[in-house]
Amino acid sequence: AIQGGDIALVFQEPMTSLNPVFTCGYQVMESLQLHKRLNKAEARKQTLELFKKVKLPDAELKLYAYPHQLSGGQKQRVMIAMAMSCNPRLLIADQPTTALDVTVQSTILKLMHDLKKESSMSMIFITHDLGVIAEVADKVAVMYKGKIVEQGTVEQIFSSPKHPYTKGLLACRPPLDKKLKRLPVVADFMKVGDHGEVEEILAPENADWKISITEFEQQARLEKLQQQKPILQIKNLSTWFPKKKSWLEGSKDFIKAVDDVSFDVYPGETLGLVGESGCGKTTLGRSILNLIPSTHGEILYKGKSIRGLTYNEMLPLRKEMQIIFQDPYSSLNPRMTIGNAILEPITVHGMYGSQAERKEKVYELMQKVSLKPEMFNRYPHEFSGGQRQRVCIARA
Repeated sequence: AIQGGDIALVFQEPMTSLNPVFTCGYQVMESLQLHKRLNKAEARKQTLELFKKVKLPDAELKLYAYPHQLSGGQKQRVMIAMAMSCNPRLLIADQPTTALDVTVQSTILKLMHDLKKESSMSMIFITHDLGVIAEVADKVAVMYKGKIVEQGTVEQIFSSPKHPYTKGLLACRPPLDKKLKRLPVVADFMKVGDHGEVEEILAPENADWKISITEFEQQARLEKLQQQKPILQIKNLSTWFPKKKSWLEGSKDFIKAVDDVSFDVYPGETLGLVGESGCGKTTLGRSILNLIPSTHGEILYKGKSIRGLTYNEMLPLRKEMQIIFQDPYSSLNPRMTIGNAILEPITVHGMYGSQAERKEKVYELMQKVSLKPEMFNRYPHEFSGGQRQRVCIARA
């Protein structure tokens, strides 16, 4: 009676918190029928209204879509619609906007705010996004190693933080007006003693994370990079999915997830792919690696066409082209320890001389992503979402 009705929860990982064998519409309707005692037709009507409220494109179609047919951000919107369906008294939102683009994030935050006002709902908003906290919260509690180290109003925490960890968190936000030589990390602002005591570090003015790169330096670097041959060339790439398929005549109607995309990437360059949730960014990344078949176009890696290569032909290239997936939970094998997950690709590609050397490399990679070597034999379910993502980064 309490779970879902009075207290609702939006999970951090939309990919794994929806049931893959039921349609998205059915899963929201189930909640409405259980808690509000609505009939099927009324529950469907309210579900459709909720899908429109959370700005799901083609809301009618999404009622009958399965979770795997939606993007990460769209799945998160289904979860938010489900959590809000019964007008709960308390909403626990565990990083609900992580998988959303900024335009949808703004809509969802406004929706939560309106619901809070309409029904006097309380909310515990769990996040590491300080910008979102500044927008939604009345009061903030900062947690570090299982303890609350500081709490107060949004203004108190943001304008005069007291604890070194809070100061570090606020200082680590990348500035929008300049590009730094290096992004600061919390360790630049505090050090932890042998007995867990925290001490503030006062960095000198010439610390590398305080020095910004001029526009001229940025431009000169880019020009230098672009004098080389591109490492990756995408020419008129398209990936289409059939909407409805009849076994007699095939499909005439397609969802054009990626449609006629072209760009070059140079060695050492970072290309940012930006766009709202469901616009085809992930499909494009997967198409480049032949994880899903593309429909038209060319993919050239170091000048050689790799589109449509077989599994065996792609295998040597997998070492050179890696992907970090959006959802760390479903991209790790739950039956494999995280140490073995990082070790597996090194072993498959026959890197380093012996298994002992490979294990040493795994320990080194774990430390690089701030995981302790003694975590080697733990399983994915024993980690938080952010820690699991660090395992995936170490593996890649």
